Amino acid sequence: MMKKTALILAGILVLAVSLLLLDLTGSDKKKGGETIAATKATVEEPLSGNQQVVSKNTVKDIALAQPLNKSIKTAAVAAKEQAATDDYFNELPFKPSLKAEQVLKASGKLRDNLQGEVYLEINNAEISSLEAGDSFKLEIPELDMFYEIAVDKTHQDKFGNKTIEAMLPDQEVKYSSIITISKDAIYANITTPYGSYAMEGNGQYAWMAETADLIHDVIQDSFVTGATGSGEEIHTAPVGTGNTRR
Repeated sequence: MMKKTALILAGILVLAVSLLLLDLTGSDKKKGGETIAATKATVEEPLSGNQQVVSKNTVKDIALAQPLNKSIKTAAVAAKEQAATDDYFNELPFKPSLKAEQVLKASGKLRDNLQGEVYLEINNAEISSLEAGDSFKLEIPELDMFYEIAVDKTHQDKFGNKTIEAMLPDQEVKYSSIITISKDAIYANITTPYGSYAMEGNGQYAWMAETADLIHDVIQDSFVTGATGSGEEIHTAPVGTGNTRR
């Protein structure tokens, strides 16, 4: 009898435990479902108007950031390259100049029918400092002229006029150039494989063109070379400017 009673109690206990486990499992499932539903609702909840603007602007800023940085970098590189180019041209002894054209045309010393001339700004200090063994660049795109000219010898008289004799190196034919410069005037005859060119002007600005038929009727700037009855003697065009190779 006692054995039978013990079996009945054990069966009741097992049934109670089973019911308890089923209840706990159902509760967890319900809570899990509520959590998933709440999470889904949160994800799918539409953004407010301000939130949408902020979100769109953030995406736009991110999208533009890389091209903008690239643009800034490109602009900086371009500025650096331009500065290097400007420095290079500023160091040239002769460089094309609009101001040179304005000054020389206003001087009244140009012939009216010059053709194909280029107006140049002269780096007087650079040219005057040239000595034998030096070289200088003659780069004038308007005349398709890009040369490195070597100085052969120089001479300076007691009045401050300096004559520079130079030539194109590494040429089978000798192409000579003669430049005479002072603080107030410059004259030059430059020969190249493609022609002969004349240059004339004051000590700061000059014009340059092919020699043929351009020199006549030009009112020359002058170099002081010696004394006269009035105290000074002057002469003009100290270098040959005819269309002749030297």
